[in-house]
Amino acid sequence: MMYTLRIVSVTFLLMIFTANSQAKIVFSAIHNENSNIYVMDDDGSNIRQITNTPYYDKSPYWSPNGKRIAFIRIKTLPDQKGNTDIYTMYADGSNIQQLTYLDLGMIDLAFSPDGKRIVFTQNLSDQSVFDIDTGEVNQILRSHINQIDWSPDGKTMIFVNDSHQFISKDLWMMDANGDNPRKWTKPDPEKDPRNHYYPRWSSDGKKILYCEAKFNFEAVEVEDGVIFKMWAKGQFLYIIHNIQDDGTEILDIPDNWFCSSLSWMNDQQMVLFSAYEYKKERFTKPAYNIYKYDLSSNQFIHMTEGLGADWHEGRLEVTPVGKKSIRWSELKKAYSGR
Repeated sequence: MMYTLRIVSVTFLLMIFTANSQAKIVFSAIHNENSNIYVMDDDGSNIRQITNTPYYDKSPYWSPNGKRIAFIRIKTLPDQKGNTDIYTMYADGSNIQQLTYLDLGMIDLAFSPDGKRIVFTQNLSDQSVFDIDTGEVNQILRSHINQIDWSPDGKTMIFVNDSHQFISKDLWMMDANGDNPRKWTKPDPEKDPRNHYYPRWSSDGKKILYCEAKFNFEAVEVEDGVIFKMWAKGQFLYIIHNIQDDGTEILDIPDNWFCSSLSWMNDQQMVLFSAYEYKKERFTKPAYNIYKYDLSSNQFIHMTEGLGADWHEGRLEVTPVGKKSIRWSELKKAYSGR
């Protein structure tokens, strides 16, 4: 009887850990000009829509404990048009709570490592921190930046400096209170100007993942004498930068895949990214897709084949829960106490 009870108990523990071992990926997708939040398992299965409103929900971001998702909601109803604020909800989409009442154009957000604060950017020009406990909002910087990410120790933020907009986009860092902003990416005099996007700190704080893009422009006359500048050729590099030795690794991803988001997953053994195949035609509507890239094999897997939705450009996030593997010896120890 005791042996049977042990088997049942350990089996129950195994079921619990197995259920939690599938990291959840959160993203937003557009249907009929409306954006909602979705989650899926880390193998691309079990895709579920967790918001369903007439509003425009974007930029989902997991809390550090994996229990809640923060996101930006743009209210698009005629009597509320333009109202944009931060909300949170549980991982299943329940218990949606509005955190800010600023009604300003927010474009990005990120949780602090302790889960107590959220940094956000308004209209590309104001960076502020929202204190979840007190509800206070404190502006930390006024600059034309976006795509902020917080370092794991909570001391530093990395971001895209968009001051020159389409001319160049560089990665900068600043202290968590907004002090000491400084350029991080170093220009190479032997290269043409490059744009940099979607910086993401590794969980150990030793590496930064980002995308680098090179564009060549050409003037094209469309009709009636109207001239557009077009991207004649795009080259996109997916890069891991080792902070300690300043070395870089370029991932083996086609350089005509336009990067639209990046994230670490599986204890930094994989990279999750969203991209579409770059084409010269100006008015060709691209198809966004989500992939994961195995750093050990240099192979990538198409995660959203047949999804039937355009993925909205913004953050890709993997929940911190369930990233670590569970060994049988750990299950035995958890059960027996030894």
